[in-house]
Amino acid sequence: MLLAESESNSNSAIPAEYLSYFVQRHPKYAVKQPGKTWKTKNKSLADPAIKAHLRGQYAVATVAPWYPSFGVIDIDDAPIDKVAYIREAIGLNEANSMVCRSENLNSYHVYFRPVYNDKPPTVRLLNDVFTPWAARRAVEIYPKAAKCFRLPFSPADTPMYNHGGLTTVEEKLYWFNKLDEYELAEAPTDQQTVLPFQIEPLRVYANTYKRGLDYLEHGLDSPSSRHEAQFCVLYALWRMNIDIQDAMVMCFRWIRTKHNGLSKEIKRNPARVQKEIMRQAERIWNDYDLARVYPDAIHNLHHGYLTKPDIEAIIRICEGNLPRMKFLGELVRYINPRQEREAVNVHTDRLISWSSYTNYRRFLDELSGKGIIERSGSYQVGKAAKTIKLKWEFQPVQKAVTGDKRTLGILEAIPSSFTAEELRYKLKETGKERTAIIKTVKAIFEPKVRCEKIENIYNSYGLSRDELLLH
Repeated sequence: MLLAESESNSNSAIPAEYLSYFVQRHPKYAVKQPGKTWKTKNKSLADPAIKAHLRGQYAVATVAPWYPSFGVIDIDDAPIDKVAYIREAIGLNEANSMVCRSENLNSYHVYFRPVYNDKPPTVRLLNDVFTPWAARRAVEIYPKAAKCFRLPFSPADTPMYNHGGLTTVEEKLYWFNKLDEYELAEAPTDQQTVLPFQIEPLRVYANTYKRGLDYLEHGLDSPSSRHEAQFCVLYALWRMNIDIQDAMVMCFRWIRTKHNGLSKEIKRNPARVQKEIMRQAERIWNDYDLARVYPDAIHNLHHGYLTKPDIEAIIRICEGNLPRMKFLGELVRYINPRQEREAVNVHTDRLISWSSYTNYRRFLDELSGKGIIERSGSYQVGKAAKTIKLKWEFQPVQKAVTGDKRTLGILEAIPSSFTAEELRYKLKETGKERTAIIKTVKAIFEPKVRCEKIENIYNSYGLSRDELLLH
């Protein structure tokens, strides 16, 4: 489950999850009528065509997003034994992949959910990992940049094996949601060198996204605004998870058609403008990738979401203790979009990032003691993923607390859900002392004090780590 931007009305039959996982509306798509060849449509994809595809009326294919939420191994004209061989060769199984028979005879699609070192991979990274290996075995990997791929789960996409018998898109989505992520870094095909460092994200104004959308629709609105407008447009396209090459083409086409007579440079030297757009795009796409900041749909899926009932339960369970609220809040947030699974694998590095190397185990032990989580018998201290079952009253994604279409962590979600007075009352209900309540409210509601990082929360209290944990 996750948030999605849909162009459909409230009566749409297209699940929001489907749109977020698989559909890239811009800048073009392709259609294939029965018995015909593929035909490219150089316009944005609207809901009627998606519905027609899901009904089986005709086939629709879309371009790749910058961060794909799924991967597909396309096996054509092969015996069924090859499917088992391919899956086994790269560590795919019933728990992390889904096999569908495609419309062509002896052809199959193997769907999986890729991550790279527990982070979303770009479409280029996905293909860099798999393409040489796939070519040697006469299979293809999708999505891929600059090439359309048929949208999944039409009536022609018939699930097999343990997923056999599924017919509706809702049924297929339910089982796709249950799949564990597939770690590309552990694939035998991986020969990549991805440096494990992180930079500070590129800073933009709060209204940059809205201005980018306005520029896209109306064009330039004043002289000497082209450079800034291009940046806003590119930023908006990045937020839509559009591939960098597609975004460059879209932005250049936009400035050529919607300069409104307010740019001399696009008339005098369009090649120079195009190069400038390329530099701006590379700055945005590359900086955010290194900063591990993602477009809206990927951000919401990767980090998950919280609802107001979630926050109320977290405050109560953690008795108003901020580090524990941060830890449980991020755990609930992460598991929410993965709630269909019996249990969820959570990497140790992620658990540490929500607390500290010392405290994450203590917090897990406390939650286990309260009956909030169950850990598998194979749970071990170390770098491996931990299998955790959260005993929770899960809320629908429609109740997610968001800001600017992006889901929020608990320290941002609290002031978006409660007034300071309402939070004081809820903290008082936990039995927290008056002085501690004042400090907690101040830490969350005052911008100069409120901070996502637990270390800064410790500082805002003026307490040592151990003192705060005991508070």
